[in-house]
Amino acid sequence: MSIMLKSPFHSNSMETDPMVYGLRPIIIKIALTELFNDKSILITGARGIGKSSLSYQLQRILNGNEVILTRCGLDNNLSNYIIIDYVCNPDDTLESVVLSIIDKISVKLDEFQSKYKITGIKFDISLFGMITAGINVENKCNNKFKTLTESFVYIIKKFCETYVEPHINIVIDELDQLRPEYNIAHFTKVILEKLDREGISALSFIFVGQNILFKRLLDQQPAFHRLVKHFALKPLDSENAEYVLDACLRRASVSTYIEGEAKEFLLKMSSGYPYSLQLLGHESFCYMLERFTKIPDKGLTITHKDFMNGLRNALVSEDERFKNKFTSLSDTEQQYIMTMANENSRTIPIVYKFNNIIEGIAIRDIEERKKQAVEVITSLCEKQILIEISKHAMFTNWEEKEFSFNEEIFRVYMFYKINNVDEIDYD
Repeated sequence: MSIMLKSPFHSNSMETDPMVYGLRPIIIKIALTELFNDKSILITGARGIGKSSLSYQLQRILNGNEVILTRCGLDNNLSNYIIIDYVCNPDDTLESVVLSIIDKISVKLDEFQSKYKITGIKFDISLFGMITAGINVENKCNNKFKTLTESFVYIIKKFCETYVEPHINIVIDELDQLRPEYNIAHFTKVILEKLDREGISALSFIFVGQNILFKRLLDQQPAFHRLVKHFALKPLDSENAEYVLDACLRRASVSTYIEGEAKEFLLKMSSGYPYSLQLLGHESFCYMLERFTKIPDKGLTITHKDFMNGLRNALVSEDERFKNKFTSLSDTEQQYIMTMANENSRTIPIVYKFNNIIEGIAIRDIEERKKQAVEVITSLCEKQILIEISKHAMFTNWEEKEFSFNEEIFRVYMFYKINNVDEIDYD
């Protein structure tokens, strides 16, 4: 019988431990500067890249936690913030989102006043009930949007009249789940401009969602780019990815190590994606436990074989997601992906030169072939299926550009499916 221990990897939940969080120090510094000035930010990126974790850590800092600040070498001169978070779902409307946030503010105010021993005029909590009732009256009226915006602005104004140096930060996560007809971009513009005309600068938002979100918000309100600082998250660099892996192992209940080759492949296969790193780490850790009937005196060690079996288990668990990822592509994009993925290489991640990619395209005219490749590869990069890794990418000619899969584990999955094999031989 194998031993059972709690995995130190969090593959099924957001990483909340600031000592394990994979830093993006430059982004954190710029984002905090915006929030410190009561400006709003937008965080976008592919699934599993760490959007929600970043917004969570930013709010922890605003709420007084200094761990990330210390790790980034930043001073803490932030004021006290009321922090609110809301996660959208497909059934939400603009009204349900706004009323939920107002309700969360009502809960937070008493907590905030008690925590910081704030004295002054007591905020009239009954205001929230009256505003909710007022909005409900407008449910069938054309001016419901006006009622929502004016009520929200009124709440912020009353808060600012009550407390000294007031600051409210609101995270709206999974915003891409809100249907496009609910124009939250215009709502945001209206309330921020109304507050600005009142001389109030106390409210900031952190919007979070998939890559498509920024374009959708711009379509809803062309001025949206002036309202927020946009951060399109890329994978962690090698140094911070390795830090996350080592930090996870350090928090294991039993001393746990990972062999050099296993560590190398795990880091390369996860490609800087926090989710993939946590998933592969978790599956490798759990498979390793099956080899032990008791805990060795010198602790546990994850071997290359443990990693390979963990990789196989991870691909099984990700099967549905990767199927959906592939079927969401156009027929031409699928052909490119299949051609690129059908390569067995011990060197990972695999690097694809543009000139090598176009060799496999069944178009006789070289210029037409290049034109199609530019269009398809550009689309695949926008969808974050591929990522450009060329040095000085912006100024590199297409003939010199290089690409890799954004998720190397997705490429391996495609190789398995194309060739109907159980595993790629890395031994």
